[in-house]
Amino acid sequence: MASSSRIRDLLGGSDPARPPMEQSILSRCVASLQLCHHWLRSRTQHHVAMGAPGPLLLLTHGDLPVLQTESERLCCSVTESPDFLARNQQLCLQIQTAADTIRDLAVTLPHTLSAACRQVAQGVFRQQMPAGRHWRGKFPAGPGVAPSDYAVCAARAVLVPVLDGIRVLPLDCRMPALSAVISAFMEAWMGHILHEGLRFR
Repeated sequence: MASSSRIRDLLGGSDPARPPMEQSILSRCVASLQLCHHWLRSRTQHHVAMGAPGPLLLLTHGDLPVLQTESERLCCSVTESPDFLARNQQLCLQIQTAADTIRDLAVTLPHTLSAACRQVAQGVFRQQMPAGRHWRGKFPAGPGVAPSDYAVCAARAVLVPVLDGIRVLPLDCRMPALSAVISAFMEAWMGHILHEGLRFR
């Protein structure tokens, strides 16, 4: 994607070659934004289909915010000069439209991460979590008690990949991402208990 500073270099001036150059660069910007949108959607669908919460987290809370910031910066750059905007109104409108699609993804894709984590956790609970009389017996208590196998499997499937991926995110992005994943994990756990009618003693 052409940098916003390159766009600013085009603003102003009376060089006869400037309008064709502007249109060429802006056309590339439109294509780049559209490619980013397609890449975000296709990678999201791939990670959801593979049940891969770690890569999905990096996409939604790592790549997506960067692309959104750059697309918004580009929109600001092409609208700084009224003359530039008037010369390239159609292309600038296409840039704004393409940037809006990325902004829309910034709203929807984090919810996709939560839904994907919930689905993976639900699958583990359905397959691994004991039912019925298992929970009505006596269980040992104390700090040395090992976690249940189903809990270990669920944590490995959802929480471990997320914790591995979250380390590379900026500090201000880690807590919202982790909070969303843990909430989805707990919702899946409680939802399974209610659906199966499990009773604990």
